Amino acid sequence: MYESVLKTATGNPNLNFTCVNSPFPPLAVFKERSKQGNAFDFNFMVAVGIALIPTVMMSFILKEREG
Repeated sequence: MYESVLKTATGNPNLNFTCVNSPFPPLAVFKERSKQGNAFDFNFMVAVGIALIPTVMMSFILKEREG
């Protein structure tokens, strides 16, 4: 699209517009932070799951005593 706009604006039908994108490689610090973030998510989910086990058990005991 940009090439057609530039061709029209410059009046040169033989204009070639190329863009080269070569980003920097990720730093080791960012890779390490990503691993730490994944470990935190996993630990959080496991902690919530383990906290729900006694909660479910208590709800069964309370329902049994009510009835």
